[in-house]
Amino acid sequence: MKKASLALLTMIAMLSLMGCSVIADLFGGGTTTPTVQYSQWWVKGSFDGWKGGDDGSADPTDGSRHFLAINELNNKILTFEITGLYKQDYDFVVCGAGTGANNAGGTVYQVAAASATLAANTAVPLAAKNEPTTANMKITAAFTSYTVQVDITNATAPTVKIIPGTVASSYYTAAELAAGLKIKGNQFTIGWTDTVGIFDSTTNTVTWDLTASSKTGEFGFTSLAGFLKGATVASPTTAGTAAAAVVLGTTGNNCQITGIPNNDSVYTIAVTITPPSAISTAVYSMVVTLKTVGTTPWAFATPAAVYFPGSITTWIGSGATDAANAQATITGTVASFTFTAADATPQFKIVDAWNWNGLNLGFGGIEVDTTGIAIISTDTTTPANGNITFAATAGSKYTITADFSTTAWTTSGTGPKVKVVLAP
Repeated sequence: MKKASLALLTMIAMLSLMGCSVIADLFGGGTTTPTVQYSQWWVKGSFDGWKGGDDGSADPTDGSRHFLAINELNNKILTFEITGLYKQDYDFVVCGAGTGANNAGGTVYQVAAASATLAANTAVPLAAKNEPTTANMKITAAFTSYTVQVDITNATAPTVKIIPGTVASSYYTAAELAAGLKIKGNQFTIGWTDTVGIFDSTTNTVTWDLTASSKTGEFGFTSLAGFLKGATVASPTTAGTAAAAVVLGTTGNNCQITGIPNNDSVYTIAVTITPPSAISTAVYSMVVTLKTVGTTPWAFATPAAVYFPGSITTWIGSGATDAANAQATITGTVASFTFTAADATPQFKIVDAWNWNGLNLGFGGIEVDTTGIAIISTDTTTPANGNITFAATAGSKYTITADFSTTAWTTSGTGPKVKVVLAP
């Protein structure tokens, strides 16, 4: 009996050395796959359009956020594999663990701007986002996959390393670039909703027929190369006439068609794609054609409603509550709004519809009333057309007024006179 017991104990010891999955196999249970444990650190980036950036989800299984897995042997090593990459540059950031169910308050980490493009298998110190001294991490993808490895052994000085896969990457084809190209903008009735076009594989051209709805609106293109903009086109005056081709880029102001002859005019927007040797040199060339001249003249009365969305209130996003918090009081032709500054650089725009599909005026679409506090643009390019801002004292109250009686406004829909003063 003692010999039998000793033999049984010996077998159990041997099986324990062989591992749980082998024991399960011997006793008919099948192979056991270890459960992946996820940290509360996560990655977001251009590899999937910055997916999960603002949804607040802390569930690693719902696909909205890319949580880093915890290494089984060292819980201070966290990893996430980025897959499906093409031969181009990608940006990403690492988001630290926050608190509560939705990771609130987690630090966004970048790297020193000088070391933004990461070399393979090289650990680089992470730093809390503080642009322009820090910048998004960049991968020049020579392979279709990279593993992002974050070492949090030193919680106050984490590091990041990228480990390349083994399959070489390739360039996008024109068809793939076209599939990722969508137009949106409040210059047209589609508003800021991504809208697909029709792709001609013979000419590598994507086209849209769009109806104008705003003489002062803007538009741009969601694309695999980033958000395309940077072109201002004077409208042709005769139906069937095209303007000269312009090259789109990812810098500058949003696109705009100026001098639209009538409301409800229809334009054909055609973007021709030159297949790139690298995505950064992809050429997207736009031609604007006036297809039909509208029949409804433009009219520029004082809007029925005016809102001042921005950091002075809440940027558009959560609907009716935001709208109520940013709606101005209109007296005659003057819209006014009083708020308490939360910081030294409050910024805002002027809209007449809470969905951004109508009026959308930044600094380039207003006339500045110089009798008030100096107003400037957040955009440093020329011509400046960014958000409207001014130097403020946090905690102080200010009143913004926009007067829609100016000649510029009543004749062309631009140039309400904007003034900012200390509130009494």
